[in-house]
Amino acid sequence: MRVTLAYAMLLAGGALPAVAADWKITPNLTVSERYTDNVNLAPSGQSRESDFITEVRPGVQISKDGARLKVRASYALQSLTYLNNSNYNALNHQLYAAANAELLKDFLFLDANTAISQQNLNALAPVGFGNTNAPKNLTTVGTYSISPYIKKRFDSFADANLRVSQSGVYYDTQGISNTVSDSVVGALTSGSAFNDLFWGINYSYNKNKNQFIADTEFERASATLGYALTRKFRVNATAGQERNNYISLSGSKIGGPFWNAGFIWAPTSRTSVAATYGHRFFGRTYSFDLSERTRHTNWRAGYSEDLATSSATSLSYAVLGGFYVCQTIPAGYSYFPSTASPTGFVVAIPLGNPVPAGCQLAVAAVTPSLSLVNEVFILKNLTAGVGVNVGKSDYNLGLYSLRRDLQTSGTYDRQSGVNAGWNWHFAPRTTFNLYGNLARIQVPSQNRQDDLWSIAGGLTHQFQPKLNGSVIVRHQARSSNLPGNDFTENSITALVNMTF
Repeated sequence: MRVTLAYAMLLAGGALPAVAADWKITPNLTVSERYTDNVNLAPSGQSRESDFITEVRPGVQISKDGARLKVRASYALQSLTYLNNSNYNALNHQLYAAANAELLKDFLFLDANTAISQQNLNALAPVGFGNTNAPKNLTTVGTYSISPYIKKRFDSFADANLRVSQSGVYYDTQGISNTVSDSVVGALTSGSAFNDLFWGINYSYNKNKNQFIADTEFERASATLGYALTRKFRVNATAGQERNNYISLSGSKIGGPFWNAGFIWAPTSRTSVAATYGHRFFGRTYSFDLSERTRHTNWRAGYSEDLATSSATSLSYAVLGGFYVCQTIPAGYSYFPSTASPTGFVVAIPLGNPVPAGCQLAVAAVTPSLSLVNEVFILKNLTAGVGVNVGKSDYNLGLYSLRRDLQTSGTYDRQSGVNAGWNWHFAPRTTFNLYGNLARIQVPSQNRQDDLWSIAGGLTHQFQPKLNGSVIVRHQARSSNLPGNDFTENSITALVNMTF
Protein backbone atom coordinates (compact mmCIF):
# COMPACT_ATOMS: atom_id res chain seq x y z
CA MET A 1 0.00 0.00 0.00
CA ARG A 2 2.98 2.32 0.43
CA VAL A 3 3.53 2.59 -3.31
CA THR A 4 -0.11 3.54 -3.84
CA LEU A 5 0.03 6.27 -1.22
CA ALA A 6 3.29 7.58 -2.68
CA TYR A 7 1.70 8.03 -6.08
CA ALA A 8 -1.32 9.66 -4.46
CA MET A 9 0.93 12.21 -2.77
CA LEU A 10 2.77 12.80 -6.05
CA LEU A 11 -0.45 13.51 -7.94
CA ALA A 12 -2.15 15.58 -5.28
CA GLY A 13 0.96 17.39 -4.13
CA GLY A 14 1.46 19.06 -7.48
CA ALA A 15 -1.67 21.09 -6.90
CA LEU A 16 -0.46 22.85 -3.79
CA PRO A 17 1.74 25.57 -5.32
CA ALA A 18 -0.63 26.11 -8.26
CA VAL A 19 -2.69 29.25 -8.63
CA ALA A 20 -6.43 29.04 -8.20
CA ALA A 21 -7.02 29.99 -11.83
CA ASP A 22 -5.34 26.77 -12.98
CA TRP A 23 -6.75 24.35 -10.43
CA LYS A 24 -10.16 23.67 -8.97
CA ILE A 25 -9.96 22.49 -5.34
CA THR A 26 -13.24 21.62 -3.60
CA PRO A 27 -13.25 20.39 0.02
CA ASN A 28 -16.34 18.47 1.07
CA LEU A 29 -17.86 16.75 4.08
CA THR A 30 -20.46 13.98 4.30
CA VAL A 31 -22.09 13.06 7.61
CA SER A 32 -24.63 10.27 7.87
CA GLU A 33 -26.49 8.21 10.45
CA ARG A 34 -27.76 4.76 9.52
CA TYR A 35 -29.95 2.32 11.41
CA THR A 36 -29.91 -1.34 10.41
CA ASP A 37 -31.83 -4.24 11.94
CA ASN A 38 -29.18 -6.79 10.84
CA VAL A 39 -25.73 -5.23 10.90
CA ASN A 40 -23.85 -8.48 10.30
CA LEU A 41 -26.39 -9.84 7.80
CA ALA A 42 -26.97 -12.86 10.03
CA PRO A 43 -28.72 -15.79 8.29
CA SER A 44 -32.37 -16.54 8.94
CA GLY A 45 -32.87 -18.39 12.21
CA GLN A 46 -29.77 -16.86 13.82
CA SER A 47 -29.65 -13.94 16.22
CA ARG A 48 -29.95 -10.60 14.42
CA GLU A 49 -28.12 -7.56 15.75
CA SER A 50 -29.39 -4.06 15.14
CA ASP A 51 -27.06 -1.06 15.22
CA PHE A 52 -26.64 2.64 14.56
CA ILE A 53 -23.72 3.48 12.25
CA THR A 54 -22.29 7.00 12.21
CA GLU A 55 -20.26 7.97 9.18
CA VAL A 56 -18.10 11.09 8.97
CA ARG A 57 -16.28 11.50 5.66
CA PRO A 58 -14.24 14.63 5.01
CA GLY A 59 -12.73 14.82 1.56
CA VAL A 60 -11.36 16.97 -1.22
CA GLN A 61 -11.67 16.97 -5.00
CA ILE A 62 -8.94 18.45 -7.20
CA SER A 63 -9.12 18.95 -10.94
CA LYS A 64 -7.24 20.68 -13.73
CA ASP A 65 -8.07 20.64 -17.44
CA GLY A 66 -5.11 22.35 -19.06
CA ALA A 67 -3.82 22.05 -22.59
CA ARG A 68 -0.80 19.98 -21.50
CA LEU A 69 -1.78 18.77 -18.04
CA LYS A 70 -5.02 17.17 -16.90
CA VAL A 71 -5.60 16.05 -13.31
CA ARG A 72 -8.59 14.59 -11.53
CA ALA A 73 -8.30 13.53 -7.91
CA SER A 74 -10.74 12.76 -5.13
CA TYR A 75 -9.84 11.63 -1.62
CA ALA A 76 -12.00 10.91 1.42
CA LEU A 77 -11.21 9.66 4.91
CA GLN A 78 -14.20 7.60 5.99
CA SER A 79 -14.77 7.14 9.72
CA LEU A 80 -17.36 4.49 10.67
CA THR A 81 -18.54 4.23 14.28
CA TYR A 82 -20.90 1.44 15.38
CA LEU A 83 -22.95 2.10 18.52
CA ASN A 84 -23.36 -1.54 19.61
CA ASN A 85 -20.45 -3.24 17.81
CA SER A 86 -17.39 -1.11 18.43
CA ASN A 87 -15.14 -3.89 17.09
CA TYR A 88 -16.50 -3.01 13.63
CA ASN A 89 -15.31 0.60 13.87
CA ALA A 90 -13.16 1.48 10.89
CA LEU A 91 -11.14 4.27 9.31
CA ASN A 92 -11.03 3.82 5.54
CA HIS A 93 -8.99 5.63 2.91
CA GLN A 94 -10.89 6.14 -0.34
CA LEU A 95 -9.03 7.62 -3.29
CA TYR A 96 -9.11 8.08 -7.01
CA ALA A 97 -6.37 10.18 -8.65
CA ALA A 98 -5.22 10.39 -12.25
CA ALA A 99 -3.01 12.68 -14.31
CA ASN A 100 -2.07 13.01 -17.96
CA ALA A 101 0.87 15.22 -18.95
CA GLU A 102 2.26 16.20 -22.33
CA LEU A 103 6.00 16.23 -21.58
CA LEU A 104 7.22 16.95 -25.12
CA LYS A 105 4.73 18.61 -27.44
CA ASP A 106 2.96 16.14 -29.74
CA PHE A 107 5.47 13.39 -28.88
CA LEU A 108 6.05 12.30 -25.25
CA PHE A 109 3.22 11.87 -22.72
CA LEU A 110 2.72 10.41 -19.26
CA ASP A 111 -0.31 8.77 -17.63
CA ALA A 112 -0.40 8.06 -13.90
CA ASN A 113 -3.21 6.93 -11.62
CA THR A 114 -3.81 5.45 -8.22
CA ALA A 115 -6.85 4.28 -6.28
CA ILE A 116 -7.81 2.96 -2.86
CA SER A 117 -11.18 1.33 -2.22
CA GLN A 118 -12.88 -1.44 -0.28
CA GLN A 119 -13.95 -4.57 -2.14
CA ASN A 120 -15.82 -7.73 -1.22
CA LEU A 121 -13.69 -10.84 -0.86
CA ASN A 122 -16.38 -13.44 -1.49
CA ALA A 123 -19.63 -12.98 -3.38
CA LEU A 124 -21.10 -15.96 -1.50
CA ALA A 125 -20.46 -14.40 1.91
CA PRO A 126 -22.70 -11.61 3.25
CA VAL A 127 -22.52 -8.66 0.85
CA GLY A 128 -24.00 -5.40 2.01
CA PHE A 129 -24.47 -1.98 0.49
CA GLY A 130 -21.21 -0.05 0.22
CA ASN A 131 -18.87 -1.00 3.05
CA THR A 132 -20.96 -0.65 6.21
CA ASN A 133 -22.35 -4.21 6.47
CA ALA A 134 -20.40 -7.42 7.07
CA PRO A 135 -16.94 -5.81 7.39
CA LYS A 136 -15.29 -9.23 7.72
CA ASN A 137 -16.00 -9.77 4.02
CA LEU A 138 -14.19 -6.58 2.96
CA THR A 139 -10.59 -5.91 1.98
CA THR A 140 -8.92 -2.61 1.18
CA VAL A 141 -7.36 -2.60 -2.29
CA GLY A 142 -4.68 -0.19 -3.44
CA THR A 143 -3.67 0.17 -7.09
CA TYR A 144 -1.21 2.30 -9.01
CA SER A 145 -0.12 2.64 -12.62
CA ILE A 146 2.49 4.85 -14.28
CA SER A 147 2.79 4.82 -18.05
CA PRO A 148 5.00 6.97 -20.28
CA TYR A 149 4.17 6.77 -23.98
CA ILE A 150 5.06 8.36 -27.28
CA LYS A 151 2.95 9.36 -30.27
CA LYS A 152 4.50 10.00 -33.68
CA ARG A 153 2.83 10.95 -36.94
CA PHE A 154 4.61 10.08 -40.18
CA ASP A 155 2.96 12.76 -42.29
CA SER A 156 -0.17 11.25 -43.81
CA PHE A 157 1.32 7.75 -44.13
CA ALA A 158 0.95 6.34 -40.60
CA ASP A 159 0.54 7.06 -36.90
CA ALA A 160 2.65 5.26 -34.30
CA ASN A 161 2.41 4.95 -30.53
CA LEU A 162 4.44 3.03 -27.96
CA ARG A 163 3.51 2.72 -24.29
CA VAL A 164 5.49 1.24 -21.39
CA SER A 165 3.67 0.69 -18.09
CA GLN A 166 4.21 -0.53 -14.58
CA SER A 167 1.26 -1.15 -12.30
CA GLY A 168 0.55 -2.79 -8.99
CA VAL A 169 -2.39 -4.16 -6.99
CA TYR A 170 -2.14 -4.63 -3.22
CA TYR A 171 -4.67 -6.19 -0.83
CA ASP A 172 -4.64 -5.80 2.95
CA THR A 173 -6.03 -9.33 3.41
CA GLN A 174 -3.79 -12.38 3.53
CA GLY A 175 -4.32 -15.06 0.90
CA ILE A 176 -5.10 -12.78 -2.06
CA SER A 177 -2.15 -12.40 -4.40
CA ASN A 178 -0.58 -8.95 -4.61
CA THR A 179 0.62 -8.32 -8.16
CA VAL A 180 3.13 -6.08 -9.93
CA SER A 181 2.78 -5.89 -13.71
CA ASP A 182 5.09 -4.66 -16.47
CA SER A 183 3.75 -4.17 -19.96
CA VAL A 184 4.63 -2.87 -23.41
CA VAL A 185 2.00 -1.91 -25.99
CA GLY A 186 2.76 -0.63 -29.49
CA ALA A 187 0.78 0.10 -32.63
CA LEU A 188 1.35 1.41 -36.14
CA THR A 189 -1.83 2.44 -37.97
CA SER A 190 -2.57 3.85 -41.42
CA GLY A 191 -2.80 7.58 -41.98
CA SER A 192 -5.15 9.72 -44.03
CA ALA A 193 -3.29 8.96 -47.28
CA PHE A 194 -4.98 5.57 -47.47
CA ASN A 195 -8.50 7.01 -47.73
CA ASP A 196 -10.99 4.11 -47.64
CA LEU A 197 -8.34 1.47 -46.94
CA PHE A 198 -7.02 1.21 -43.39
CA TRP A 199 -4.51 -1.10 -41.73
CA GLY A 200 -2.76 -1.59 -38.41
CA ILE A 201 0.03 -3.57 -36.74
CA ASN A 202 -0.29 -4.19 -32.98
CA TYR A 203 1.87 -5.75 -30.28
CA SER A 204 1.34 -6.19 -26.54
CA TYR A 205 3.28 -7.92 -23.77
CA ASN A 206 2.33 -8.17 -20.11
CA LYS A 207 4.14 -9.95 -17.29
CA ASN A 208 2.60 -10.27 -13.82
CA LYS A 209 4.71 -11.00 -10.76
CA ASN A 210 2.33 -12.57 -8.29
CA GLN A 211 2.70 -13.10 -4.55
CA PHE A 212 1.01 -16.48 -4.09
CA ILE A 213 0.77 -17.97 -7.56
CA ALA A 214 3.21 -18.53 -10.42
CA ASP A 215 4.05 -15.51 -12.56
CA THR A 216 1.91 -15.09 -15.67
CA GLU A 217 2.70 -13.75 -19.15
CA PHE A 218 0.44 -12.61 -21.98
CA GLU A 219 1.87 -11.69 -25.40
CA ARG A 220 0.01 -10.88 -28.64
CA ALA A 221 1.00 -9.67 -32.11
CA SER A 222 -1.51 -9.00 -34.86
CA ALA A 223 -2.22 -7.22 -38.11
CA THR A 224 -5.53 -5.61 -39.13
CA LEU A 225 -6.82 -4.76 -42.58
CA GLY A 226 -10.08 -2.99 -43.33
CA TYR A 227 -12.02 -1.11 -45.95
CA ALA A 228 -14.75 1.54 -45.84
CA LEU A 229 -17.45 0.24 -48.18
CA THR A 230 -19.38 3.47 -47.63
CA ARG A 231 -18.90 6.54 -45.47
CA LYS A 232 -21.01 4.85 -42.80
CA PHE A 233 -20.03 1.18 -43.06
CA ARG A 234 -16.58 -0.36 -42.63
CA VAL A 235 -15.42 -3.97 -42.57
CA ASN A 236 -12.22 -5.28 -41.00
CA ALA A 237 -10.28 -8.46 -40.28
CA THR A 238 -7.49 -9.21 -37.81
CA ALA A 239 -5.06 -12.13 -37.64
CA GLY A 240 -2.23 -12.77 -35.23
CA GLN A 241 -0.38 -14.98 -32.78
CA GLU A 242 -0.58 -15.09 -28.98
CA ARG A 243 1.69 -16.67 -26.39
CA ASN A 244 0.45 -17.06 -22.84
CA ASN A 245 2.10 -18.55 -19.77
CA TYR A 246 -0.05 -19.54 -16.80
CA ILE A 247 -1.08 -22.70 -14.97
CA SER A 248 -3.90 -24.50 -16.73
CA LEU A 249 -5.35 -27.58 -15.04
CA SER A 250 -6.49 -29.08 -18.31
CA GLY A 251 -3.00 -28.84 -19.76
CA SER A 252 -4.59 -27.83 -23.05
CA LYS A 253 -3.18 -25.29 -25.44
CA ILE A 254 -3.14 -21.75 -24.05
CA GLY A 255 -1.81 -19.91 -27.08
CA GLY A 256 -1.46 -20.02 -30.83
CA PRO A 257 -2.91 -18.25 -33.85
CA PHE A 258 -6.12 -16.23 -33.62
CA TRP A 259 -8.33 -14.24 -35.97
CA ASN A 260 -11.50 -12.21 -36.07
CA ALA A 261 -13.56 -10.32 -38.63
CA GLY A 262 -16.20 -7.68 -38.17
CA PHE A 263 -17.77 -4.39 -39.11
CA ILE A 264 -18.47 -0.88 -37.82
CA TRP A 265 -21.70 0.85 -38.83
CA ALA A 266 -22.32 4.48 -37.88
CA PRO A 267 -25.41 5.65 -39.79
CA THR A 268 -25.59 8.89 -37.75
CA SER A 269 -23.44 10.77 -35.24
CA ARG A 270 -25.76 9.44 -32.52
CA THR A 271 -25.73 5.76 -33.54
CA SER A 272 -22.88 3.25 -33.65
CA VAL A 273 -22.81 -0.53 -34.02
CA ALA A 274 -19.63 -2.66 -34.04
CA ALA A 275 -19.31 -6.45 -33.96
CA THR A 276 -16.69 -9.17 -34.49
CA TYR A 277 -16.61 -12.95 -34.85
CA GLY A 278 -13.41 -14.95 -34.52
CA HIS A 279 -11.43 -17.79 -32.97
CA ARG A 280 -8.84 -18.06 -30.19
CA PHE A 281 -7.24 -21.00 -28.44
CA PHE A 282 -10.26 -21.35 -26.13
CA GLY A 283 -12.79 -21.49 -28.98
CA ARG A 284 -15.05 -19.17 -30.93
CA THR A 285 -15.09 -15.54 -29.85
CA TYR A 286 -17.65 -12.79 -30.22
CA SER A 287 -17.84 -9.10 -29.40
CA PHE A 288 -20.20 -6.24 -30.06
CA ASP A 289 -20.77 -2.67 -28.97
CA LEU A 290 -23.92 -0.68 -29.60
CA SER A 291 -24.80 2.88 -28.65
CA GLU A 292 -27.81 4.98 -29.60
CA ARG A 293 -28.63 8.46 -28.36
CA THR A 294 -31.89 10.28 -28.98
CA ARG A 295 -33.35 13.43 -27.52
CA HIS A 296 -34.78 11.60 -24.52
CA THR A 297 -32.91 8.28 -24.39
CA ASN A 298 -29.41 6.81 -24.15
CA TRP A 299 -29.01 3.15 -25.15
CA ARG A 300 -25.89 1.04 -24.69
CA ALA A 301 -25.04 -2.65 -25.01
CA GLY A 302 -21.81 -4.57 -25.25
CA TYR A 303 -20.22 -8.01 -25.03
CA SER A 304 -16.56 -9.02 -24.75
CA GLU A 305 -14.39 -12.08 -24.04
CA ASP A 306 -10.79 -12.04 -22.84
CA LEU A 307 -8.26 -13.47 -20.40
CA ALA A 308 -8.21 -11.74 -17.03
CA THR A 309 -7.19 -12.02 -13.38
CA SER A 310 -8.70 -10.62 -10.18
CA SER A 311 -5.79 -8.21 -9.81
CA ALA A 312 -6.17 -7.01 -13.41
CA THR A 313 -9.89 -6.49 -12.83
CA SER A 314 -9.21 -4.49 -9.68
CA LEU A 315 -6.65 -2.40 -11.57
CA SER A 316 -9.05 -1.73 -14.45
CA TYR A 317 -11.41 -0.03 -12.01
CA ALA A 318 -8.71 2.61 -11.55
CA VAL A 319 -7.19 2.73 -15.04
CA LEU A 320 -10.46 3.08 -16.96
CA GLY A 321 -11.30 6.36 -15.27
CA GLY A 322 -13.01 7.88 -12.29
CA PHE A 323 -16.18 6.02 -11.36
CA TYR A 324 -19.42 7.94 -11.14
CA VAL A 325 -22.90 7.25 -9.86
CA CYS A 326 -25.24 8.47 -12.62
CA GLN A 327 -29.00 8.86 -12.63
CA THR A 328 -29.05 7.44 -16.18
CA ILE A 329 -26.37 5.56 -18.13
CA PRO A 330 -24.70 8.08 -20.48
CA ALA A 331 -23.99 6.96 -24.03
CA GLY A 332 -20.43 6.09 -25.00
CA TYR A 333 -19.09 5.16 -21.54
CA SER A 334 -18.26 1.82 -19.91
CA TYR A 335 -20.31 0.84 -16.90
CA PHE A 336 -19.99 -1.93 -14.33
CA PRO A 337 -22.17 -3.63 -11.71
CA SER A 338 -21.23 -2.35 -8.24
CA THR A 339 -22.55 -2.19 -4.70
CA ALA A 340 -21.15 1.36 -4.55
CA SER A 341 -24.21 2.70 -6.33
CA PRO A 342 -27.89 2.44 -5.41
CA THR A 343 -28.62 2.10 -9.16
CA GLY A 344 -26.47 -1.05 -9.26
CA PHE A 345 -24.04 0.46 -11.79
CA VAL A 346 -21.05 2.77 -11.75
CA VAL A 347 -19.91 4.56 -14.91
CA ALA A 348 -16.23 4.96 -15.91
CA ILE A 349 -15.46 8.46 -17.22
CA PRO A 350 -11.87 8.77 -18.50
CA LEU A 351 -9.66 11.69 -17.56
CA GLY A 352 -10.26 14.71 -19.76
CA ASN A 353 -13.79 13.69 -20.75
CA PRO A 354 -16.65 15.95 -19.63
CA VAL A 355 -18.73 14.63 -16.75
CA PRO A 356 -22.33 14.17 -17.93
CA ALA A 357 -25.15 15.88 -16.07
CA GLY A 358 -26.58 13.82 -13.24
CA CYS A 359 -23.27 12.06 -12.44
CA GLN A 360 -21.37 12.34 -9.15
CA LEU A 361 -17.97 10.87 -8.32
CA ALA A 362 -18.27 7.59 -6.42
CA VAL A 363 -15.51 7.63 -3.82
CA ALA A 364 -17.18 4.82 -1.88
CA ALA A 365 -16.42 1.15 -2.42
CA VAL A 366 -16.30 0.04 -6.05
CA THR A 367 -16.80 -3.71 -5.81
CA PRO A 368 -16.37 -6.31 -8.54
CA SER A 369 -19.35 -8.64 -8.61
CA LEU A 370 -17.61 -12.00 -8.20
CA SER A 371 -15.19 -13.37 -5.60
CA LEU A 372 -11.46 -12.60 -5.70
CA VAL A 373 -9.49 -15.64 -6.94
CA ASN A 374 -5.80 -16.47 -7.39
CA GLU A 375 -5.92 -17.74 -10.97
CA VAL A 376 -6.35 -16.73 -14.59
CA PHE A 377 -9.85 -16.88 -16.04
CA ILE A 378 -11.68 -16.21 -19.29
CA LEU A 379 -14.10 -13.36 -18.58
CA LYS A 380 -17.28 -13.14 -20.65
CA ASN A 381 -19.01 -9.85 -19.97
CA LEU A 382 -22.42 -8.76 -21.29
CA THR A 383 -24.01 -5.43 -20.34
CA ALA A 384 -27.00 -3.51 -21.64
CA GLY A 385 -28.76 -0.41 -20.40
CA VAL A 386 -31.02 2.48 -21.27
CA GLY A 387 -31.61 5.84 -19.66
CA VAL A 388 -34.80 7.76 -20.40
CA ASN A 389 -35.68 11.36 -19.59
CA VAL A 390 -39.35 12.33 -19.75
CA GLY A 391 -40.41 15.64 -18.26
CA LYS A 392 -39.31 15.75 -14.64
CA SER A 393 -38.43 12.04 -14.47
CA ASP A 394 -35.30 10.05 -15.31
CA TYR A 395 -35.67 6.30 -15.75
CA ASN A 396 -32.81 3.80 -15.79
CA LEU A 397 -32.77 0.10 -16.68
CA GLY A 398 -29.68 -2.12 -16.82
CA LEU A 399 -28.92 -5.77 -17.46
CA TYR A 400 -25.67 -7.67 -17.09
CA SER A 401 -24.19 -11.16 -17.14
CA LEU A 402 -20.65 -12.07 -16.08
CA ARG A 403 -19.15 -15.53 -16.50
CA ARG A 404 -15.64 -16.60 -15.46
CA ASP A 405 -14.11 -19.82 -16.79
CA LEU A 406 -11.36 -20.50 -14.23
CA GLN A 407 -8.26 -21.90 -15.92
CA THR A 408 -6.50 -23.57 -12.98
CA SER A 409 -9.41 -25.16 -11.12
CA GLY A 410 -11.31 -25.93 -14.34
CA THR A 411 -14.60 -24.62 -12.90
CA TYR A 412 -16.72 -21.58 -13.66
CA ASP A 413 -18.96 -19.10 -11.85
CA ARG A 414 -21.54 -16.62 -13.08
CA GLN A 415 -23.47 -13.57 -11.95
CA SER A 416 -26.35 -11.98 -13.81
CA GLY A 417 -28.76 -9.28 -12.82
CA VAL A 418 -31.16 -6.48 -13.61
CA ASN A 419 -31.27 -2.98 -12.14
CA ALA A 420 -33.95 -0.31 -12.46
CA GLY A 421 -34.27 3.24 -11.16
CA TRP A 422 -36.57 6.24 -11.17
CA ASN A 423 -35.56 9.82 -10.30
CA TRP A 424 -38.50 12.23 -10.05
CA HIS A 425 -37.68 15.95 -9.82
CA PHE A 426 -41.10 16.82 -8.48
CA ALA A 427 -40.00 20.12 -6.90
CA PRO A 428 -37.32 22.67 -7.87
CA ARG A 429 -34.87 21.48 -5.21
CA THR A 430 -36.27 18.07 -4.23
CA THR A 431 -35.95 14.69 -5.94
CA PHE A 432 -37.61 11.36 -5.18
CA ASN A 433 -35.42 8.32 -5.95
CA LEU A 434 -36.51 4.69 -6.28
CA TYR A 435 -34.08 1.86 -7.16
CA GLY A 436 -34.38 -1.90 -7.42
CA ASN A 437 -31.74 -4.60 -8.01
CA LEU A 438 -31.95 -8.33 -8.59
CA ALA A 439 -28.90 -10.57 -9.00
CA ARG A 440 -28.27 -14.30 -9.30
CA ILE A 441 -24.91 -15.89 -8.42
CA GLN A 442 -24.19 -19.43 -9.61
CA VAL A 443 -21.22 -21.55 -8.49
CA PRO A 444 -21.70 -25.07 -9.91
CA SER A 445 -18.57 -26.44 -8.23
CA GLN A 446 -20.26 -25.84 -4.86
CA ASN A 447 -23.73 -26.75 -6.14
CA ARG A 448 -24.85 -23.31 -5.00
CA GLN A 449 -27.18 -20.68 -6.39
CA ASP A 450 -28.02 -17.43 -4.58
CA ASP A 451 -30.55 -14.76 -5.45
CA LEU A 452 -30.01 -11.27 -4.03
CA TRP A 453 -32.45 -8.44 -4.35
CA SER A 454 -32.87 -4.99 -2.88
CA ILE A 455 -35.15 -2.00 -3.15
CA ALA A 456 -34.39 1.52 -1.93
CA GLY A 457 -36.39 4.72 -1.94
CA GLY A 458 -35.56 8.17 -0.70
CA LEU A 459 -35.72 11.93 -0.94
CA THR A 460 -32.87 14.31 -1.76
CA HIS A 461 -33.21 18.04 -1.07
CA GLN A 462 -30.87 20.89 -2.06
CA PHE A 463 -30.99 23.22 0.95
CA GLN A 464 -28.38 25.60 -0.45
CA PRO A 465 -26.09 25.57 -3.50
CA LYS A 466 -23.40 23.80 -1.46
CA LEU A 467 -25.59 21.87 1.00
CA ASN A 468 -27.87 18.91 0.31
CA GLY A 469 -29.37 16.11 2.33
CA SER A 470 -31.03 12.74 1.78
CA VAL A 471 -33.15 10.20 3.59
CA ILE A 472 -33.02 6.64 2.20
CA VAL A 473 -35.03 3.58 3.23
CA ARG A 474 -33.69 0.24 1.99
CA HIS A 475 -34.58 -3.46 2.13
CA GLN A 476 -32.35 -6.27 0.91
CA ALA A 477 -32.54 -10.05 1.01
CA ARG A 478 -30.65 -13.17 -0.10
CA SER A 479 -32.15 -16.59 -0.75
CA SER A 480 -29.93 -19.62 -1.37
CA ASN A 481 -30.45 -23.25 -2.32
CA LEU A 482 -28.04 -24.21 0.50
CA PRO A 483 -29.24 -23.77 4.10
CA GLY A 484 -27.75 -21.16 6.40
CA ASN A 485 -27.18 -18.50 3.77
CA ASP A 486 -30.52 -16.65 3.61
CA PHE A 487 -30.76 -13.23 5.23
CA THR A 488 -32.82 -10.06 5.20
CA GLU A 489 -32.00 -6.51 6.28
CA ASN A 490 -33.92 -3.27 6.64
CA SER A 491 -32.21 0.08 7.07
CA ILE A 492 -32.80 3.80 7.04
CA THR A 493 -30.10 6.38 6.41
CA ALA A 494 -30.05 10.15 6.82
CA LEU A 495 -27.10 12.07 5.39
CA VAL A 496 -25.92 15.60 4.77
CA ASN A 497 -23.33 16.56 2.16
CA MET A 498 -21.53 19.90 2.14
CA THR A 499 -18.97 21.42 -0.22
CA PHE A 500 -16.83 24.43 0.64
